[in-house]
Amino acid sequence: APVAALAEALAQALALDDPYSPRPPDTASDFRAEPGLLGARLRAHCRARSSRALVFVDQFEELYALCKDTAERNLFIENLLHAASDSSRNVSVVLTLRSDFLGETQRQHPKLNRLLVEQEVLVGAMSQEELRRAIAQPARQSGRPIDDTTVELLLTESEGSESTLPLLEFALTRIWEGMSAGKPAGGTLREIGGVGGALAGKAQDIYAKLHERDRA
Repeated sequence: APVAALAEALAQALALDDPYSPRPPDTASDFRAEPGLLGARLRAHCRARSSRALVFVDQFEELYALCKDTAERNLFIENLLHAASDSSRNVSVVLTLRSDFLGETQRQHPKLNRLLVEQEVLVGAMSQEELRRAIAQPARQSGRPIDDTTVELLLTESEGSESTLPLLEFALTRIWEGMSAGKPAGGTLREIGGVGGALAGKAQDIYAKLHERDRA
């Protein structure tokens, strides 16, 4: 429900900046009635406070992968394009989008696709050394370093998979939880079944706790 999420995010941002505003927050219905509402609200807000606004939309591919309502999707994008067209440059829009979804923007939203192609910054896949730093440095900086053997094992298990980062993130979260409870990193990694097994194990654990009718 991207339009509802947008309405909620806008309401929270405006309330944070002006908690005493008498105006009721906009709803998804308001956005449907006025497709350029996001840009209008932000521009007025920026003019009143001589400020600038940034709209940041992470995991933009979910608009295509999860939202099945074409009208909802179109309205969401129309609001973003309207906000980004601010001639005063007070409102900026930044999207993160997986490159394999660029084709969806070309097929469904040519205007958005042209802007993305003109202004995109491509972030390449991590090198082995970058991935090693991403695994080891946060833990080291937090005072609970992961031993070198476990770091190398995590690298080996993550190599060559398109879904490496989210799986690795999930495994590292479980490892961190184990380390916080006094378990060695390598022991937790074995216990959860490695990078690939961590998510499957968690899913199985959740499934086992469901009532029989919910398992279906």
